[in-house]
Amino acid sequence: MNRHPYELFFQAIGHPSRLAILQLLQKGSHSVLQMVEKLNMEQSAVSHNLQCLSRCGFIQAERKGKKRIYSLNRPVTEKLLSLIDDHIHKFQNEFVACGILQGRDKCC
Repeated sequence: MNRHPYELFFQAIGHPSRLAILQLLQKGSHSVLQMVEKLNMEQSAVSHNLQCLSRCGFIQAERKGKKRIYSLNRPVTEKLLSLIDDHIHKFQNEFVACGILQGRDKCC
């Protein structure tokens, strides 16, 4: 079964761990160990999610000595996150009130 690219796109950024990584990288570049400490996640989980975000073009890595320093792919991801922030700000109450998203109402 082939999944629609939109579905894969939102799955990539919608996963709680990947979303936390993106939000952390909005504040600046970090190494894996810094992310492990700040996000209180296992190193393997951080690395796994970084691989997904990198392959999908949301982040980039730069090697500094033995470390890899991760940052947002700014031209793309920063604009995207800004648009999402604007949308959330505008429709925050609707997201909270949506019974389908909150699991109170059945969907599909």
